[in-house]
Amino acid sequence: MRMLWLVLLFGPCVHSVCAQGSVDALKDATDQGQRTMDRLRPSARPNPNFIHDAALVQRAPRYPGGDEALRVDLSLGCDTTLAHLGRSCTETVTFTLRFVVEYDGRATHAEVLDAAGCPGLDDLVWCRMRALKRFEPGLLEGGPVRSRVSLPVVYQLW
Repeated sequence: MRMLWLVLLFGPCVHSVCAQGSVDALKDATDQGQRTMDRLRPSARPNPNFIHDAALVQRAPRYPGGDEALRVDLSLGCDTTLAHLGRSCTETVTFTLRFVVEYDGRATHAEVLDAAGCPGLDDLVWCRMRALKRFEPGLLEGGPVRSRVSLPVVYQLW
């Protein structure tokens, strides 16, 4: 009975001393162990939800065939008649297309800027964006990142 009483009384004390000894063993009980722990920095990865400006990443997103192939692919397919887009559109429409290139190269979140006089242009751009090939994503610190691209576009409507 006395032995059980001593174990219950001194058991937690022995456990805490052993635990402290294991931490000292982990740190090597010297400053060398602490220096080793300090060198192990967590990797600083870019925030996966952040959208970087394409001009500020190490390598901007690339379309297969380059910018000229992108302009050609944006001009093909879909109905581009003036009757479809509205009478307020002119034969030549100049606007800025802004979109996000995702990690896997898909173009998403397209916006048409500076085309106030042509209401049907948004639908036309969405139609053409769905038909684009995948981009090579932008790179930052050796890994793919989401990048926002702004591209001036000129449509010749008929």
